Amino acid sequence: MSFDQDFLDKFYTRLSQIYDANDARQSGYQFSWWFRRLSNIVKRQLIVHEIDPAVVIDLGCGSGLFLQQAFPESQNLIGVDYNESACLRALARGIRAVRADLFNLPFKDSQASTVCCINVLQQFEHNAVADLLKSVSNLLKPEGVFILVWRNNASGLHKIAKLSSLLNRKEDKHPAWHGHSLQAISEHLHSNNFEIKGARLIAPIFGCSLRTNSTFGNFFGTEFFVLAAKSLKNQVRHTPS
Repeated sequence: MSFDQDFLDKFYTRLSQIYDANDARQSGYQFSWWFRRLSNIVKRQLIVHEIDPAVVIDLGCGSGLFLQQAFPESQNLIGVDYNESACLRALARGIRAVRADLFNLPFKDSQASTVCCINVLQQFEHNAVADLLKSVSNLLKPEGVFILVWRNNASGLHKIAKLSSLLNRKEDKHPAWHGHSLQAISEHLHSNNFEIKGARLIAPIFGCSLRTNSTFGNFFGTEFFVLAAKSLKNQVRHTPS
C-alpha cells in the first residue's frame, strides 16, 4: 500500500479549520455548488436503479454531507473516516461516525447491505485501491449494493483546470490525485465478485450524467459513477459502455 495517510489527515484537518461544516470545500471540492450537483446526480441514479436502503455505510464519509443529501429517508447512516474532525462533524449531523482506517474496517464480514465510497479512490494508488475494493467485498452481504464515485483524471475539464493553475502560477495545495480508469476499476470489481449494474460519467457543470463511451462525456464528465452488486457467482468480465 503506497499513500501518505498522515498527509491526507493533516490536509483535511486544515480544510476543516477554514470552512464550516456545511461547506463542501472542507472535503476538498473546489466549489460547494459542484458538490451539490454531483450529489443530486448520484441521487437520481439511485432512484433510476430503485436503490432506497434503510442502512448505508459511507467509506471516507467526511463530515457526512453526502450521506445526508443522498439518503434523506434512510434510517441508519454510518460514516467511516480516518480524520477526527470529519467524524466529529458527522456526529453533530446525526450520523453514526466511526473513526477507522478504511483498510482495516471495524465491521464483521458480510454485514452490510449498502456501501458507498464517494471521491475517495483518487487518493490511493492502484494497489491500495485493489485492497480497498476487496475490503468492501468482504463487508457486503451477498447481493449487497456498492455505490462508487471517483475522479475521472482524463476529463478535459480537469486538464483545463490544471493548465489554468500552472499558467496563473497558483499553488496547488491538494494532494496528487491518482487516475483510475473505468476499465481498471471494473476489473478490480469483477475480480472481487461484483456485478456492475450501471456506469455513467457525472457532469456537474450540466447537472446530469453522460454515457461513458462518448467523447462528449469523457471531456465534460469529471467523475465516474458505478453501481455494483456483490454476486454469489463469478461474473464474466466486461467493461460497461
